[in-house]
Parts: sequence; C-alpha cells; structure tokens
Amino acid sequence: MSNNVESDNYSDEIKDLLKRNVELTEEIHESITYIKKYIFWQKVFGFLKVFIFLIPIIIGLIYLPPILEQVLEQYKTILDIGSTVNNVPNIESLTPGLLDMIR
Repeated sequence: MSNNVESDNYSDEIKDLLKRNVELTEEIHESITYIKKYIFWQKVFGFLKVFIFLIPIIIGLIYLPPILEQVLEQYKTILDIGSTVNNVPNIESLTPGLLDMIR
C-alpha cells in the first residue's frame, strides 16, 4: 500500500512539474515572439534610416552637376571681369595729355 501512495505522490508531483513546465514554456514563447517582432521592426527601421540617408545623396549626384556647371560658369565670368579690372594701366603709363586732363 505504501508503494501505491508513494507512486500517487510522485504522479501528482510530476503532474505539477509538468504544469509548471508548460506555464514557463508559454511565457518563454511569448517573450520570444515579442523579441522576434522587435528585431523585425528594428531591421525595417534600420533599412529606412539607410534609405533616408542615401536618397538625398543619390538625388544630389543626379541633379547637382548641371546646377554646379551653371554656378561655375557665372563664377568664371566674375573672375574674368576681375582680371580685366587688374589690367587697367597704371597712372604713370598714361600720356602727359591724359595726366593734364585728370589734374
């Protein structure tokens, strides 16, 4: 009879342990699904960050060269005007008639 009672105690204990094991397994499963979703969204937003960073650079590489060409042409014309101003003759090289007119 004592064997039977011990066997029932072990059986009840095993059932309790199995229930506890199932509960813990369900908790772990819930945690894992949350972590998987979190990692998925981290990857998605990581790619979005990269695209948000790369798209303006790509657009800039496409559209900036013509604009820069125009700006550089305007800058070159300004530099050419500046070089002609520097080519004005010195006052000493003016003829005496022009010097008399200036005075």
